[in-house]
Amino acid sequence: PLKHADLMPNTYVFNTCINCWAKSKEPDAAAKAEEMLVAMSRLHSSIPSLKPDAFTYTAVIDAWAKSGLRGAASRADQLLDKMEAKYLAGDTDLKPNTFTYNCVINALAKSGEAGAAARAERVLQKMVNRHRNGGGDDVKPTTINFNSVLDAWAKSGNGRNAAERAEEILEWMDRLHKQGNEQVKPDTITFNAVLDSWARSGDSAGPRRAEQILDHMDEL
Repeated sequence: PLKHADLMPNTYVFNTCINCWAKSKEPDAAAKAEEMLVAMSRLHSSIPSLKPDAFTYTAVIDAWAKSGLRGAASRADQLLDKMEAKYLAGDTDLKPNTFTYNCVINALAKSGEAGAAARAERVLQKMVNRHRNGGGDDVKPTTINFNSVLDAWAKSGNGRNAAERAEEILEWMDRLHKQGNEQVKPDTITFNAVLDSWARSGDSAGPRRAEQILDHMDEL
């Protein structure tokens, strides 16, 4: 028997430490936070009370998202994929929530990595699908999530393709809002991001499309 069983580390203790790293702004904070996640997974077999949960993964994802390091957004995306796979395999403690998804979307949107806009949109699509399939309000997409993806497309450097994709996302928001999701109503930031995508496109159709978008804005 353990001499000091009452002093055994548990999930809460590790989560508190991980959260401290995530908020520390130290240059190696994300790596340290993930090291603790790995240690938790390794020790769980011998210490049942020490098991990563949704907070654990989300805090580590948040640490990577805030680090600004090269490849950090990709790492956050990979951790979300791992978290989702474990949840779908039956680990109900690892259900991602709106904050988890938003951390990854924002990290990708601000990363400047190749293909980041499309990958941010993929995360958003998973979020929408999860909510549609009974995921509950804790994974309900919001205007903020959509605006982050729109901003990513506007800054992607993909010209007309990015601008057209931004318009399609605006139409997607319109459909969801008309279907009853009040939390995805397009706002001023939404329209500005779509207009910005056309302004950055350098396409001759930009001014005409911008006028049409403004007309659509007036109709709402």
